[in-house]
Amino acid sequence: MKKKNFYFSMLLFAVLAFTSCERETTYTFKFNADLSGIPMTAIVYEYDGDSKVVGQKSFDCFKGLTRVETVDSKAKKVKIKTVWGSGSSSLVYWVIKVYYLEPGNNINIEINEDTRFIPYEPLF
Repeated sequence: MKKKNFYFSMLLFAVLAFTSCERETTYTFKFNADLSGIPMTAIVYEYDGDSKVVGQKSFDCFKGLTRVETVDSKAKKVKIKTVWGSGSSSLVYWVIKVYYLEPGNNINIEINEDTRFIPYEPLF
C-alpha cells in the first residue's frame, strides 16, 4: 500500500510540475518595409476560437521595428490591420494572411515589401 501511495504521489508531483511549466504563447512582430516618410500604424488583433477579439496591440511602424508580445491565453489567431497616413486622409488595409498561434510557442509575423494587403478584414 505504501508503494502505491508513493507512486501516486510521484505521478501527482510530475503532473503538477509539468502543468506549472507551461510556456506563454507569443509572436514576434517585425516591420521591414521602407515607408518613404508615410506614417503607418499596425494594430494586431487577437481572436479566440469563436473569432471574438480577446486582445489588441498597436505599433507605430518604422523600418527595423521588432517587438515580441505575449497573447491573451484564449487567443487562437491574430490578424493585422494597418492605418497608412494620418487624419482624414488615412487609408486602412488588412494584411491578407491570418496567423494561427501555436500554444506555448512563438510565431513570426513580418511586414515587408512583399506583404499583400486587402481593404477588408480577412475571413479566416
